[in-house]
Amino acid sequence: MDYKSMELDDLAGYINLQLEKGRNFTEVAVEDFSCNESTLRKRLTGKKLYKRIGNKYVRQCQTIDDKNQNSNEINDVRQSVRQDVTDGNSTQIINETKAQSIMVSPSDNEKFLGLISNYELIMKMLDNYKNNEDSFNKSNGLVVELPVEKKKDFRVTLRLNDVIYEEFKEFADRNKQFTVKELVSQALKEFIQKYK
Repeated sequence: MDYKSMELDDLAGYINLQLEKGRNFTEVAVEDFSCNESTLRKRLTGKKLYKRIGNKYVRQCQTIDDKNQNSNEINDVRQSVRQDVTDGNSTQIINETKAQSIMVSPSDNEKFLGLISNYELIMKMLDNYKNNEDSFNKSNGLVVELPVEKKKDFRVTLRLNDVIYEEFKEFADRNKQFTVKELVSQALKEFIQKYK
């Protein structure tokens, strides 16, 4: 056969078929195409269209479909393998019947794997947030809604009544989820709105 005249998809398909039959790549190159293995490998991988994954040549960003047979029935099992072009890592979804595969960039793939590895922690954090927010709003109804600051490090010195300030410090200690700055700002905002 002449590997130069074959389409790359056909060439990869033929080589994959021979590799599945148990032949090695060098044997296929020498006996079937009368060339050495490096020449044939460069033909497949030279334009970065194909990459060797395990014992198969796979088109970059392609989904591999494997059909596994059980004793009584045939299960169509899709193993979605996303090849990371930059460093050769792959993410594998195993035994997901008729799965839809989604192609993602290498950086998104890394983020996705990070989310998966921290799934339990993220779900606990969300539950805690929802529970705390609901119970907090129900218990005292304190909500701080302030406009976006124009100056980040804005400071003012005020003189206050000492009795009121002591009560405010106790109040701030009971509401540690807010900063003193947020509490004072919200109090002033509500006072201004009430007495416009």
